[in-house]
Amino acid sequence: MSPHGTPHDPRAPALERLEARLLLDGGLAERPIEGMKNLIADIVQPGPVCHAPQCWFKTGYAFVAEVRSRRMHLCPGHPAEASYIEVSL
Repeated sequence: MSPHGTPHDPRAPALERLEARLLLDGGLAERPIEGMKNLIADIVQPGPVCHAPQCWFKTGYAFVAEVRSRRMHLCPGHPAEASYIEVSL
């Protein structure tokens, strides 16, 4: 049984996949930008975890920060409906 719900809970597979990805390498390993964008795509709402019409809320924006290179990848809207833009700081 998933710690996130019953075996029949449709959210469990997405949550377990997300949890496994976050815990990979203790959560400290550097990840490619595209991998982080894919990770965000797994948790945006409505999405794999909370399907419409149960979800009355919606992700408004997303971002990935590259601290060392001082770059931000910004998605001005729901990542399934908008594209990321890159901004140098």
